Amino acid sequence: MKEMIEINLDYWEKQLVLYTKLHYPRRNYKADLKFFPSKCYGLTLEQVDMSSMIHMVSNLFDKLVESELIRFEMGDFLEETLKFALWDNRKDITIWDILSGMLDDVSGIGVFNDKKEKIIDLGFPDAELFTEIKILTNRDITLKEH
Repeated sequence: MKEMIEINLDYWEKQLVLYTKLHYPRRNYKADLKFFPSKCYGLTLEQVDMSSMIHMVSNLFDKLVESELIRFEMGDFLEETLKFALWDNRKDITIWDILSGMLDDVSGIGVFNDKKEKIIDLGFPDAELFTEIKILTNRDITLKEH
């Protein structure tokens, strides 16, 4: 039985975990991932680049692997990532494939043990970011309808 896990996740890392677990209005990594390093590192959205997104996701991923919330084997990870690329009729793996694979692993972490006791406290979705993503989601739906 797992006890409460001691893991040093900052507020925005916890928010990213909640996002991967569908606690926000949508999950669209290409559209929304930039919000998390922006908030975490105090950057404007224009300052967020691929390296800051990779940095945040890889730091979070490493912490979850070290805490044994994610079991990671490089060969298995690459094989799964390549399968998804091939399924998409692509021969190459992109950085988005890798980030998506890592974030999919993050989404699968257990928050409760077998006795339904919380083993990691993620808090609740950030109200401001939730609203911002909801507005963008509604805008995207409206644009698709017209």
